[in-house]
Amino acid sequence: MNILKYIGAAIVGVALFSCDKNDAVKELGEVGTSVPEVYMEVLEPTYKYSKKEPILVPILYWIESKEFGEFTMYHSTDSIAEVKLGNIAGIGYKYVNTFQGELMEYEVYKKESHKASNWDNAKYSYEFNSKYLINKNYQKVVSGSSNYNGISVVTADDYVTEFLNDEFYTTFYKDLANEMKKAQLETVLVKYTNPALTQEKFNEAFNDDDSFVVTVDADGNKEFVGEQTIIDALASMDKKYIVGDKFKSTNKTQVSLYYTIESVEGKLGESLKRNFIVK
Repeated sequence: MNILKYIGAAIVGVALFSCDKNDAVKELGEVGTSVPEVYMEVLEPTYKYSKKEPILVPILYWIESKEFGEFTMYHSTDSIAEVKLGNIAGIGYKYVNTFQGELMEYEVYKKESHKASNWDNAKYSYEFNSKYLINKNYQKVVSGSSNYNGISVVTADDYVTEFLNDEFYTTFYKDLANEMKKAQLETVLVKYTNPALTQEKFNEAFNDDDSFVVTVDADGNKEFVGEQTIIDALASMDKKYIVGDKFKSTNKTQVSLYYTIESVEGKLGESLKRNFIVK
């Protein structure tokens, strides 16, 4: 499975929205609104895939007229992938990072309709359980080298080309340039059988205190020439060599849902977005 094929350059955090249930009911009960008030209950942070059992998505809603138009549930998916590399360039250096990127933009999951029987006197609003069936393709997948147990084993050639994309490598090379010690970078880039840099070129990238060389032009603009030299050198080398022979990717899917309800006049009420991760 392509773990990072669709991961974009942006690395974003996972956001779970929360809201006090009593406040939501109070808002839903406001008199005089012509736009439907819609509240989706906070969901569990994780759910297991089930072939037949959908998850329940409680929806509360209200409008003074008690007349409603179209009900719509939307869903989107992100990939959350943790990459573990245990033997960078064969020197035992370890690298761990988590990447998140969009797999599917929000699209309509299903349409539903209002039922008068959804009325709840205690909450002075309508309430019902919508349902969402998790796609089997959203299940967690763990792939990597034979150094790790209980995973789907893939070859190094497949891993570096099919599981890791350009956006990953951009972050990866910059991280290595800034996190590895100078002596480690020298071993990887200069002392390798097919070196990416000569010793002289490598030394020119660093100051006497082992920091990267930075130049400043007449206008005061900085150019990080030393760092870029190392990044470019790492990028020029064989990916299989840099990634090493010990690799593992854990891919999870995050699902995001929200719900909209129209009034009979076509005014749209929208819930907050709720997220969960599929185990």
